[in-house]
Amino acid sequence: MQSEFIENVHEIKSEIFNDKRGAFLSCFKENEKLFKKLWFDKNICQINLSLTRKKGTIRGLHYQEKPYQEAKLIRCLRGKVWDVVIDLRNFSKTYKKWFSLELCSSKNNAIFIPEGCAHGFQTLQDNCELLYIHSNNYKPSHERGIKWDDPIINISWPLNLEEISDRDNSLPYFAEI
Repeated sequence: MQSEFIENVHEIKSEIFNDKRGAFLSCFKENEKLFKKLWFDKNICQINLSLTRKKGTIRGLHYQEKPYQEAKLIRCLRGKVWDVVIDLRNFSKTYKKWFSLELCSSKNNAIFIPEGCAHGFQTLQDNCELLYIHSNNYKPSHERGIKWDDPIINISWPLNLEEISDRDNSLPYFAEI
């Protein structure tokens, strides 16, 4: 199966401003047209930073159930990752479909993921750092996930799996949810 467009998932490309001092990149602007459309009236409830050391590592595929579903804005601050979104909204035309996008610090891009979608990524380089902006707080009791090699979702990961947490490797398959 190929990566597909998923409704309300958007790549955001940001302009970086360089001068003799260095560079400046705006990660989130509430009043900017695209951010306003995507984020609408959501709160920023949590901001996280992840560091993944080894190329080929997979993190995910995670989501939170109602009423704690969350939208996410994710940006790669260092390195390059292959970011994956799975549509879990059973009313959606792209239900059970996945979409992938390369996030890269040199591309200055980010991805917006709406509520009701699972998220994961595979590192394409060593020492990747991702910044996450969440519209809801993390609730362990409502956290769920789908195993990375699920046969129904059938994601074509770009690299062989090198590392995964025991927790992520023991996530259920979609049919078990």
